[in-house]
Amino acid sequence: MVFTSILVSGVLLASATLAIDLTLSPGARGGDVVAAVVDRIRSKCIFPNDRLFLRRLAYVETRDGEDSRTYRAGYHGGIWQVDSLKLMVSQTCMSRTIRECNLIQSEFGINWPRVRWAELRKPLYSGLAAAMFILTKMANQIPGDMAGQAQFWRYNFNSFGNIATFVNRAETLRDNVCTDNVIDLAFILDGSGSILPGDFTRTLVFVRNVISGLDISPSTARVAAVEYGDTVAVNFKFNQYSSKQSLLTAVSKINKRHGGTNTAAALGNVTSIIFNQLNGARPDAKHIAILLTDGVSKNVTQTIHAANDLRSKGVTVFAIGVGNVNQAELMGVASNPSCTRMFLLDNFREIDSLMYELRKSSCEAPNILGGNGVGTGGSGNSITREINNGTDKTTVVIPPDQQTGNNGDTDKVFKAEVECGSLQIYSSYDTPNPGPAFHQNKNQATDGSPAILHFTATQKGRPLYITVVGTRLDSTDKVASCVSSKYTLSIVDKSSLQVKQTTDVICRTAGIEKPCTVTDIRNSNLGNYICPVQSTPYISPTNPCTPEAVANDDLVHPHPTDVTKFIFCDVSGKMYITQCPVGEVYNASTGSCNHGTVEVTNGVSLGSDVTNPCTSANLALGNLYFPHPAYHTQFIQCDLFGKAWVMKCPPGQSWHQDLLTCSSKSQDVGRQTSVNPASLCQASGEMYTHPSDSTKFVHCTGRHRGVVQMCPASLVFSQAKRACDWP
Repeated sequence: MVFTSILVSGVLLASATLAIDLTLSPGARGGDVVAAVVDRIRSKCIFPNDRLFLRRLAYVETRDGEDSRTYRAGYHGGIWQVDSLKLMVSQTCMSRTIRECNLIQSEFGINWPRVRWAELRKPLYSGLAAAMFILTKMANQIPGDMAGQAQFWRYNFNSFGNIATFVNRAETLRDNVCTDNVIDLAFILDGSGSILPGDFTRTLVFVRNVISGLDISPSTARVAAVEYGDTVAVNFKFNQYSSKQSLLTAVSKINKRHGGTNTAAALGNVTSIIFNQLNGARPDAKHIAILLTDGVSKNVTQTIHAANDLRSKGVTVFAIGVGNVNQAELMGVASNPSCTRMFLLDNFREIDSLMYELRKSSCEAPNILGGNGVGTGGSGNSITREINNGTDKTTVVIPPDQQTGNNGDTDKVFKAEVECGSLQIYSSYDTPNPGPAFHQNKNQATDGSPAILHFTATQKGRPLYITVVGTRLDSTDKVASCVSSKYTLSIVDKSSLQVKQTTDVICRTAGIEKPCTVTDIRNSNLGNYICPVQSTPYISPTNPCTPEAVANDDLVHPHPTDVTKFIFCDVSGKMYITQCPVGEVYNASTGSCNHGTVEVTNGVSLGSDVTNPCTSANLALGNLYFPHPAYHTQFIQCDLFGKAWVMKCPPGQSWHQDLLTCSSKSQDVGRQTSVNPASLCQASGEMYTHPSDSTKFVHCTGRHRGVVQMCPASLVFSQAKRACDWP
């Protein structure tokens, strides 16, 4: 369904939307999709320490799927370009990868040895295939440095690749290392007697390199450090140094201590002294602690207890162990998912290989909403952020105990308010970084209209992750009183939300006000207040993936109520509701998403003397274009709200309904104007030039079955390349 919001007393009670999962959408592409795939794989501990290689590999191979050859006919390797032989290698599931095969089955419900190559057109499958193939090739761990990864790629993944090409393309991803730079970062450095002076110097060089990549200032990143052996020394606090150079100088002056490894005492000092507002810790900043140690602590039980106390204050803890360490202890210290926040190194010479990944992971770690919070007994139930440069993005996590009240009921809600801006809010219990490509729920908030998110009772015991993208209003969008733009995220009691009977109700679809329908009210949280007796839950579409449909290779179907979505069937009969790219709608006649518009420009509203063809039935099928009954040089185009617009063909051209385009008479003389897939298609995946329009092609979906698809703007179909290309 098209997203509908209902505004009551300034509170946006968003109706629950179906989950969006572009990672399972065949042919999906883009940075958001790749990031979602990598997050899902890493967070399930399938390939947790990939050192950013999986992310880089997608961009090097296909520019995140944006390369026109990514989904070429006859090749199913997908975004990561995994050929059929590599897939077979990845499916052995013997010794080295049996654990990962079991995780894929338990976490995603995918029987990996039975996956077909054609399924790699789904980004998650392509990413999993790349990860599993890499794991079979790894003698040890994957290199952390760019040059080492380029060589690994050249000799294990793409024998025809160029090492310089890998480095040059991967380097372009560095610009997006830290999109959220309001960070309080504390280093906890083991200086016990077992660490050699040269290794401690390498540790300090590593700390300096991490700091060098951060934006250091009082309003962005702040850094603190402690060093410990038998005792603990606080080297500097968050409010001592506000420039990068002064910090780098302070790090160089840290002296090594000796004695035992009193990790519990060091963690306790960081909890009580470092992450304290009196010493510069900020309640609205992201709180990160990085522990570097080479051995087993004096008391493992006390160490894990101290780490629990630190995490309860909303601090994300990373643990780096070098040499002969207690892996179970480090897992108990690191924040969840611990498999992505605990790193093991053979020696201190490898420590610099973590620099880029750790810096990126620190920037992407979520703010923890709820708990004790930093400061002197203050609450962590809210954070406020400024939108300084047009947009601001942050992710928060709400622990399970913060989603319920004292009686165990879900009597709390998440509230997002914004001043002089707007918010897009993505939430999920299944991924630590929900976004446009993968989320369970999407809400929005605008100036004066907060968003309210109700916790799901059936998800008790699981943390909720929420990504918020704030956009600042342009000066033309609001009066000059908007000097600054900011938003507040908080956890509040349901009882604080009151719905008054005298309040007006306003419904909006895609930001445009419209009359409220009964369905709008019932599908919103207002149904509990206004029509509790008749209120019915949202009913998912009937599954069209019947055994007959799958047997006939009929795998793509229109969504019954939302033209911006379609339903994709897998071979087991499961259905996946798939979102079209932004600005596109599903067209059943072509079997693909095409550009559709909410508002049609350069058109004239259809007169009352002509029957409006933009019925709900046609919209559901994606039928948006119709011939004008009186003029062959004009056609009727529907917008997504059922309004009809009269459009003119270019001079000298007329409308052809069978081609869904305007064309000149000379193009049609002696040429076939309709397509019969039965005469062309002999097997699934074949592609042929359209017989009368070079900007289109026939994509076969099975024997004697196919759909007509359009090339991107300015491109024509090349039969030789079996892809759209420049003319």
